[in-house]
This record gives sequence, structure tokens and C-alpha cells, in this order.
Amino acid sequence: MAVAGAATVSIIEGHTVAEIGRNANINQGSGSTGATQDVVVQAHTNGLTVDTAVGFTGGTVGVGAAVDVAMIDKTTQAKIGYGATVSAARNIEVKADNEDTLVGVVASMAVGTTSAGVSGAVGVAVLSNKAAAFVESAPDAAHAARLTAGATSGNIKVEADNTSRVYHVAGSMGLGKYAGAGIGVSVVSAQTTTRAALGDYTIADAGKSVDVSADADTRLVSVTVAAGGGLVGVAGGISVKSMKTDTKAEIGANAKVNQNNTTNTPTDQT
Repeated sequence: MAVAGAATVSIIEGHTVAEIGRNANINQGSGSTGATQDVVVQAHTNGLTVDTAVGFTGGTVGVGAAVDVAMIDKTTQAKIGYGATVSAARNIEVKADNEDTLVGVVASMAVGTTSAGVSGAVGVAVLSNKAAAFVESAPDAAHAARLTAGATSGNIKVEADNTSRVYHVAGSMGLGKYAGAGIGVSVVSAQTTTRAALGDYTIADAGKSVDVSADADTRLVSVTVAAGGGLVGVAGGISVKSMKTDTKAEIGANAKVNQNNTTNTPTDQT
């Protein structure tokens, strides 16, 4: 009789932050500025995780198992704190970008030369990603953040992008002279939260456009394969997928957008 097993467990956590703090003053001096002056606050995360667990056994009676567990939890955040005063001759950008791919492969094979072969493969992949780009809400108007982009062609962009991919394969084969049994189980879960916001009381003025956008793109692919061979063969495959997305772009209460541009306002201002 031969027994073999393989197991892989991966737990990954990450926190990426780019920010201008509360009450900061950016480009508030009296010196001259170039026409292409920008202020960019950007946090970017890009991850690729590949997890594998493979088991094989053979004997008069063969019993094999493989287990793979992968868990990823990441937060990507770009922010301007309340009370900050930020100016640029051209554009002001607050961006949070998260890109994550998880690939999991779990396989097991058992061969029983004179009796039975029993094999099982179980894989679990859990992905939880959060991306947020925002100007922090102020407690009142006196503490508001003030953003001023170029008077004629400037843009203010607050953007959060969250891209998640999970590819998972679970395969199992049991072969025996008299009986063979194989079972494969794949459990895949993805939860994403994406936020873009101009917070409460924020004052944002741009010559051309103020853009607040949140975008989430999540894909799950799960494949389960099972085989059993012998005088009696039994095989089963189970695949479970769960996806939850929460995506929101907003302009907060009492915020003021393009309320101070009283002259030379372009006709295409948005």
C-alpha cells in the first residue's frame, strides 16, 4: 500500500498608499510655473501569484491527495487629505490602480496495481482587493480641501481601477485493478471594492473637466476534472464560484465643483 499527499498554502497581504496629507499646501508659492505643471498622487499595485500542488502515488493499493489554498488581500489607496490646498497649471490627478492575477493548479493521481486507487484534489482560491482614490471628506466648510487646476485647459481626475483575475484548475485520477475513484474540488471566491470620491465640502475648480470615476473588472475561471478507472470506476468533480463587487463613484455632500470659474470658461467644460 502506498500513500502520498501534497499541500500548498499561500497567504498574501498588501497595503499601498500614496497621499497628500491634511492641511498641506502644494504649489502655493509666488514663483512662476510651467504651462505643463501637474500634480499626480498615484498608488499602483500589480501582482501575479501562481500556486501549485501535485501528488502521485502507486502501489498494490494507492491513495493520493493534493490540497492547495491561496488567499490574497490587498488595498491600494490614493488620497488628498481634507484641508489641503493643491494647485497646478495644468492637471491634478488622484489615481488608485490595482491589478491582480491568481493562478492555482492542484492535481492528484493514485494507482493501485492489484487492488484499488483512490485520489482526491482540493483547491481553494480567495481574492479580496480594494482600490480607493479620493479627496477626504472634511468635517465642515472651514476644513475643506481646495483643488485648482489650469484655468483654461486644466483637468481634475479622481480615478479608481480594480482588475482581478482568478484561474483555477483541480484534477484527480484514481486507477485500480478492481476499483478506481477520483474526486476534484475547486472553490473560488473574489470580492472587490472600488471607490472614487470628492469628499464632503471639497472645492474643485478646473478649466476643462472634473472627472470622478470607478471601474472594476473581475473574472473567475474554474475547471474541475476527475477520473476513476477499474472494474468499478467512480469520479466526481465539484466547482464552486463566488463573486461580489462593490463599485462607487461619488461627489460628496456640500462639495463645490467649478463654482469659482467666472471668466474664460471653455464651452466644453465638464
